[in-house]
Amino acid sequence: MLGGGYVMSIIYKRMISIIEDITERHLVELSVLAKKNKVSKQTLKNDINNINELLITNHLQQLSLVDDIIINIVDLVEVKKFINDYITNNLYAYKLSKSELVVFLTLLLILSDDYITINDVAEKLNISRSTLLNNLPQCKFYIKNLGLSLKSSSNKGIMILSNELDRREAMITVLKQQLRDNRFILNLAAKSSIF
Repeated sequence: MLGGGYVMSIIYKRMISIIEDITERHLVELSVLAKKNKVSKQTLKNDINNINELLITNHLQQLSLVDDIIINIVDLVEVKKFINDYITNNLYAYKLSKSELVVFLTLLLILSDDYITINDVAEKLNISRSTLLNNLPQCKFYIKNLGLSLKSSSNKGIMILSNELDRREAMITVLKQQLRDNRFILNLAAKSSIF
C-alpha cells in the first residue's frame, strides 16, 4: 500500500484513454478502441485486465468485457476521480509515453536558467539515464521547432540558450499544444513536484 491507501500499479496513457472512451459511452467495441489506439484487441484485453486489477485491489467495481464489447456498468466518473487521485498521490505510477517524456523534458529545460545534468533530469523524471539519452534527439528536435536552442556540455549538462521572451513564447506554444492534444499530461505536470 502507498500513501492514500492505494495499491501500486503502473498506469499508461492508453489506459487513461480507454477509461475516457468508456466513460463517454455505455458500450464500446474492442475493435474500435484497438483501431483508435493502434494496438491489437489482445493488447486492449490485457489493458482492461490491468485496469480491473487496479480497481479490484482498491475496492472499486471492475469493467465488464463480454464478446469483445466493454460494458460500462460502473460509475466511471468515480473511476476517473480515483485514477486522477491515484496518479496525483503516486506520480511515478504513471508511465510517460515518449512524446510526453519529450514535453516534460522540454518544460523542465525551459524553466531552468542553468545547466541540468543528465543524471538530475533522469532522477526528476524517474527514468533511467539511458531512456533519457535515447529520447534526447527527439527533445532537441522539438526544442529546435519551438525556436529555441539546446546547449550541452560534457561536464555541466544541458540547458536552453534563449532569452526570456523566447522561453515564454515556447512555453505558451507547448501548453497550447498539450491543451489541444493531451490535457491529462498538463494536469499531471501541474500536480507534480518536478517543476
